[in-house]
Amino acid sequence: GSRVDRHETIGEGHMGLDPFGNILNDPLSAELPMYLETPKGDRDDRTLDAVNLETLRSLLN
Repeated sequence: GSRVDRHETIGEGHMGLDPFGNILNDPLSAELPMYLETPKGDRDDRTLDAVNLETLRSLLN
């Protein structure tokens, strides 16, 4: 591989939002621990962690 590991804000990368919604709403993944490798920093007056978590929570059915 290229040894390049890209981290993007949720929904702004190549994959978009659909795969995240599919994973979060799949009953098979309901009890699995999950973690994010996303860029750190701030957007406006919020941390990118807060932005990413809000985005993911909005995808839950």
